[in-house]
Amino acid sequence: AGSDYQATTGAVTFAPGETSRQIEFTVLGDLVLELNETFKVRLSNPVGALMVDDTGVVTIYDDEVLPIVNVTATDASASETGPDTGTFEVTRNLTAGELVVKLGWSGSATVGSDFSITAGNGVWDGTTGTLTLHDGTSAATLMITPVDDALVEGTENAILTVLEAPAYQVGTPGTATA
Repeated sequence: AGSDYQATTGAVTFAPGETSRQIEFTVLGDLVLELNETFKVRLSNPVGALMVDDTGVVTIYDDEVLPIVNVTATDASASETGPDTGTFEVTRNLTAGELVVKLGWSGSATVGSDFSITAGNGVWDGTTGTLTLHDGTSAATLMITPVDDALVEGTENAILTVLEAPAYQVGTPGTATA
């Protein structure tokens, strides 16, 4: 009770011949994307009847629609010379609430030794590999800055992939290359 439904107490009266009754309760709607939740209804102190099962389980189904998250390379050309950054854009179609998107990096370029990452209009956490889009934000960018080192290297690429998570659906495209 409290944030998901309104707690209540009362009596349930059965007329002669009745074998079931409905108990009404109020669900407190919100805009929070969460898993379905359950609570128990317990009956007690029967009068004139024998109670075989005194507990019922109620499921509150979350009715928020999952956002769809996409990624595109809006500037797929990056270079150690300059250095010239490359840019990925992560977008979502529904902007209500904060959304933490799990991302994976692959390709021939390595995060840290070959390029660094900075976020625009969102918060990048390199430790967890997540990008947080704040409430009301439909898009955030990740800029990759190549490390200008003395190594002689061929052309490298960085691939960004939106990883699956319960809070959103992975859209198309879910992977982009710079």
